Amino acid sequence: MRKYIVLFVSFAFLNLVYSNCSQSGFQSSGSSAAAGSNILTSSSSSGGSSSSGSSSGTSGGSSSSGSSSSGSSSGGNSGGNIVAITVGCGYVNEPCVSVKICVPGTTQCQTISNLLLDTGSAGLRIFSGAITPSLNANFPSVKDTSGRPYGTCAVYGDGSYQWGPIKRADVYLGQNLASNIPIEVIDFTFGDLGASCKSSAGAGGVQDAMAAGFNGILGVQFWKEDCGNYCVSTAGNGIYSACSGSSCTSAVIDINNQLINPVSGLSADNNGLIIQISSVPLAGASNVSGQMILGIGTQTNNKIGSPSVFQADPGTGIINTTYNGKSYKAIIDSGSNAYYFPDSNIPKCSTTSGWYCPSSTQNLSAIIMDSTQVKSQTVSFTVASANTLSASYNTFSDLAGSIPSTMPSGSIGFIWGLPFFTGRSVYVGIEKSSSLIGSQSLTGPYWAY
Repeated sequence: MRKYIVLFVSFAFLNLVYSNCSQSGFQSSGSSAAAGSNILTSSSSSGGSSSSGSSSGTSGGSSSSGSSSSGSSSGGNSGGNIVAITVGCGYVNEPCVSVKICVPGTTQCQTISNLLLDTGSAGLRIFSGAITPSLNANFPSVKDTSGRPYGTCAVYGDGSYQWGPIKRADVYLGQNLASNIPIEVIDFTFGDLGASCKSSAGAGGVQDAMAAGFNGILGVQFWKEDCGNYCVSTAGNGIYSACSGSSCTSAVIDINNQLINPVSGLSADNNGLIIQISSVPLAGASNVSGQMILGIGTQTNNKIGSPSVFQADPGTGIINTTYNGKSYKAIIDSGSNAYYFPDSNIPKCSTTSGWYCPSSTQNLSAIIMDSTQVKSQTVSFTVASANTLSASYNTFSDLAGSIPSTMPSGSIGFIWGLPFFTGRSVYVGIEKSSSLIGSQSLTGPYWAY
């Protein structure tokens, strides 16, 4: 059931918002952290989510505005199928990328920076305040057969949500084009935000990019669409609404009008992606970078090694993780900024109870299993006290916290967040697409590393 995954997999539980930041596209949430202070006490903000609300012409902005050549590479990438990643651009352990969006079939374009790269959701979602108003006005709306424009609601694991209209745009990832695809423009002034969206969320929406710590989300989960057949056949899906004036009601929507993983919409290199992020010392680091390579086994630069492959459940996207003898439904999610798992034996921080603060660094292990629980591999990881991590850095490989109470009972129990990606090549195989890794011929959805 696709809805289950759409609503709850992405979980950047931002008890930490890195305050030593001043990036174009959004402002820092506070003054620079004092050297030697820790990331809990230096933060001036204590909320947010991996995808939270919209900007209604507020302080979003972008790295560049206006027109540019529609065939150029976004973000200054070094290869046509490569998208550069910067970590910690808005808060701790946040992977950010840039994409170029254009009015379909034109050279009216804008490069949007500081987008959260999220393997826990599907679709491109951008705060309206990060888009030049004249460009935003020219994106065609996606409408139902009665001419009503669609809005979409995404609810995330921490209870936050985003809401806004669906538009069509040409989207460039590197130099590769996803032509005329549906995207969400996060805008809380559109319609009435959708009663079902508000009722599904607990924390509410963050209404501008400055508060969220990013200009939007690039969701590259292995689904081709964010909802699939569930939203084609179920009017009360709670994800898509058709709007007449300010009144919006939940509605069915064709597959071709749903938000899609932009990688799956590319004309080439569209069967998956590889995320590579540099290794990070246990003490932490700044200026950490990486790359997202588009395609798996399609070019010389994405024919890499023979990793371990874990097929995900084709209906839910779930794999499994056994920790301390107990099995949990699990995901690998770059949009979550830490490891999240239950362990009552690890003390929580007194200042912010969601984070773990052991008295000494913990060397732990868990077993990752595919959806059939046949293939397995033990993965070692480290958890340090969040109170001892220095605010001089913005990327950590040993940050962890507990699964929050906002996660619904019986859903995700173990999240392999951004620390899992450091020092690894992580493959995301898109559903129903074939790829070749080494000598293995594979069909998505799968994870590999």
